Amino acid sequence: MKIAIVPNAFKGSLTASQAAGCIERGFRKALLDFVAKKPGTPVIAICGSLSPDAGKVRAHGIRAFVSALEEPVAEADLPRRAPGMLERCAEQMGYLLALKAAIPS
Repeated sequence: MKIAIVPNAFKGSLTASQAAGCIERGFRKALLDFVAKKPGTPVIAICGSLSPDAGKVRAHGIRAFVSALEEPVAEADLPRRAPGMLERCAEQMGYLLALKAAIPS
């Protein structure tokens, strides 16, 4: 499985590059070597928040999406809190991917 990390900026709290770094660190904590050897490129979006019409992204090839927010956060607190929330969310996504890979077919 190949994973492409292609984030957008997080509303003034993180640049796209900083967001990608947080996501990568979260996945690295969770994914095992065997996951990286599987073919395919899943597209999973990690968002700041989800709108009611978030499902529209599936038309663009995004298979799943989750919110990185663990709780409501004031915009002024995002620069300090967003990196940790984003990394923990990516870590959980990595565990989900590893769990699927570990289930016998």
